[in-house]
Amino acid sequence: MKVTFDIFVGQNSHVFMLRNVRNMKNDELINDAVVLLRSVDDISGVTVSGVSFPLVMPSSGDGEYSVTVPSSADFQKKTLYKAYIVATAIGGIEGEWRPSTVAKERI
Repeated sequence: MKVTFDIFVGQNSHVFMLRNVRNMKNDELINDAVVLLRSVDDISGVTVSGVSFPLVMPSSGDGEYSVTVPSSADFQKKTLYKAYIVATAIGGIEGEWRPSTVAKERI
């Protein structure tokens, strides 16, 4: 499953977004999965502080899942992070990803 993971850093909150969650057998978008963001690590492999992992990422439709965390979590824009995400959908479909992304400024 080819997914996109983004971190948007803001003054009041940060948003994690997972997009393009699809069934590999039929390429349909999946909107009924239980998605857990298990951790987000910095470049040196240290889990970011200020967040209690795992975080549930609810579906917002069209194969997209997101969660908002307080700005007190220690994320910086233009910084590389690596996430660990797992998902289970109806029918036992499972996914696991370890995407890397550079945090973007939330506007």
